[in-house]
Amino acid sequence: NKRLALNVGGIRHEVMWKMLQQVPNSRLGMLYQAQTHDDILALCSDYSLVDNEYFFDRHPRSFNTILNFYRTGKLHISDEMCILAFRDDLDYWKIPEEYMESCCLDKFLAKKELIIEEMEKI
Repeated sequence: NKRLALNVGGIRHEVMWKMLQQVPNSRLGMLYQAQTHDDILALCSDYSLVDNEYFFDRHPRSFNTILNFYRTGKLHISDEMCILAFRDDLDYWKIPEEYMESCCLDKFLAKKELIIEEMEKI
């Protein structure tokens, strides 16, 4: 089957398998390469081969941004997104911050450092 469904926190996204190869060391890139039941369950919470659907028990807040990155090769962050939540999502999906476009990377790093400094004061 050329298509699969990615279900992230109850939100279903249909994508092409070949799109997942774009970032081979990411969670979805490794899912593309997974061969066994254990390999697949190491990457997602549950799956159905019958429906060709893979479930990720994650908040879907930034998944559209992540998915757009696979489609376009460009990673951007919206102004209203929480920097630390987005960083956690990047970590979960195994996408390095360095993939972020330069227009967003400086802003992201500056906000992240500021928030981390503020949290250390508490």
